[in-house]
Amino acid sequence: MSHLIAIGLLFAALQGGAVTTSIEESFDYQYSDIEGDSAQDIADWFSARQFGGTIGETMTNLSTYYRYEIRGGQCVLTDITAYLTITQTMPRWVDEDDGPRRVRRQWNTFMTNLQTHEDGHVEIARRGAAIVLDRLSQTAPAESCDALGQALDAESRDLWQRLQTSQRDYDRATEHGRTQGAFIEFNSRR
Repeated sequence: MSHLIAIGLLFAALQGGAVTTSIEESFDYQYSDIEGDSAQDIADWFSARQFGGTIGETMTNLSTYYRYEIRGGQCVLTDITAYLTITQTMPRWVDEDDGPRRVRRQWNTFMTNLQTHEDGHVEIARRGAAIVLDRLSQTAPAESCDALGQALDAESRDLWQRLQTSQRDYDRATEHGRTQGAFIEFNSRR
């Protein structure tokens, strides 16, 4: 059976039917600094973000670049490159070394769990980019390159919307990381 698959792939390659795909990823870390050396300072920072603000955030963007050519009177896709841009913004307690040991322990546990949650968003984006490439590479030839480009753009937009839905579903399922331990509660003691 594996010989038949290899022969089929070789035949497709010889006919020029294989679409070359690649993903280029850029990853940028950013920080939102928290100043102060007490639990109250951290609690105040969190409180200021309670309505509409974010504590940790992973933003992703996916753009695709296609190359195609005319073969046998049809426009055929030859190459697809997906550019995945990831920006992860995390809180950074700049005065952590001056904070109480108990608060530092809580902070470190919180940060580990928040990183786990945000890394889940990264994995969804990476899997999504691979799915986009796979699905787009299967796009049938079209009568014109304009028609092929429109079909690719429409499919790419649809897949991107599904990816965004997966990100929202992940946040709902994890309560924005709360079920993964990405929360911290302090009493008002300094």
